[in-house]
Amino acid sequence: MENGWLSMSDDSILDPDYPYTVNHPEPGITITGRKDFTHRHLTMNEGFLWMAERMNRVIQGSPLKVFVADLNSDFWVPWRLTNVASATLGQIDTCGELILDSGIADPTIKNPELINRAEQIGEGVDWVVPKDYSNDTDATIKSVHEFFQMAPDWIKERALIPLQGTCPADYVRCYEELKHYGSYFGFGGIAGKGLTKAPSMQSVQAKKEAVKHLLNKTDIQQLHLFGQTNMNWVDVYHDPRVISCDSNKFGQQAMHKDPPGRGTNSGCLYGWRVAGGFFDFIHAISENHTPQGRTPAQHEFGKFFEG
Repeated sequence: MENGWLSMSDDSILDPDYPYTVNHPEPGITITGRKDFTHRHLTMNEGFLWMAERMNRVIQGSPLKVFVADLNSDFWVPWRLTNVASATLGQIDTCGELILDSGIADPTIKNPELINRAEQIGEGVDWVVPKDYSNDTDATIKSVHEFFQMAPDWIKERALIPLQGTCPADYVRCYEELKHYGSYFGFGGIAGKGLTKAPSMQSVQAKKEAVKHLLNKTDIQQLHLFGQTNMNWVDVYHDPRVISCDSNKFGQQAMHKDPPGRGTNSGCLYGWRVAGGFFDFIHAISENHTPQGRTPAQHEFGKFFEG
């Protein structure tokens, strides 16, 4: 692994006493030893582990799993959702849990293509979403039946079963028709207006009421919200039966708000910004969040860096 002047082997990164070599800018000068080169006297390895522990505290405070829907594999997140059309083997190594989405917006992808891609990626896929159709209950029920007739057992066991409808009653019917297939279900048709086609499901309030209706009228215990990370949904996120959601908004924010330049390692910089947005969000929806923001002392300290 290369990091500026610092060189080390990848298999030594977990060894707190691993050696390092520093190549000085002046030719012929090399320094070796242990890496106590920060003000806190943390080695690079120790520093990364310290950062990981702090990040884990934020993750543990989230009321649900928030899957990051993004194609970039230059950063690690605990939960990732990837579209079947763009899924890669490399994405398995950049998350703790991976959903293979159905490619709902792509009419050329159906269950055979979806199952074939899941088999290519292999058991690194944690969840597979059968092909569904936005706000179309009957087409989605038919497609899920087809999926379970075609898929091998190991994929059936990892199904995240989609629910679709144009009104609250449709979602209840969809669930009742499909609940014998599994225990983990995804509420679809509530993403942005581009995917939400039902006129009655356009407002945030209408979408939330449909989700709450499903929770109140059925015995569902594990629900995922497709394409939904919105601060207006915090009360829904804290329902113990809503265990996960996903969104591509973190990548969109990273590209539109002070996007990184192009060139070597720009993908890594973009990834860190995506991860930053993800951590901001899961902290904001956690019980540990303080809406007031900085304390007066923190505010005064921050002025020192603002110039």
